[in-house]
Amino acid sequence: MNDPQTVERQIREILDSECDAFSLSDRLFSPGGLFNRLATTEAERRAVAASALFKEAQKRFSELKRNEAEKFSKAVEQSQHGAGGAPRLVKVEHV
Repeated sequence: MNDPQTVERQIREILDSECDAFSLSDRLFSPGGLFNRLATTEAERRAVAASALFKEAQKRFSELKRNEAEKFSKAVEQSQHGAGGAPRLVKVEHV
């Protein structure tokens, strides 16, 4: 386990800088993510999940997902009103 203060600082930096829900989720919540470095036992994981920092991270992730969903919906709607009225295929890729 890494120094908790260092990991928490890294988490806060990501929360302040990351603008992509997928990247934020991967960097914080994945098996190799920073929150996983804060806990090695089930009891520690429960404590981390109940922490204010974890809840803040979940809130930020939800905000980013919501914003991305709104942008996607607008892009799909705009593509539906393309020239000629022909149906279009919308493909989503994470880059």
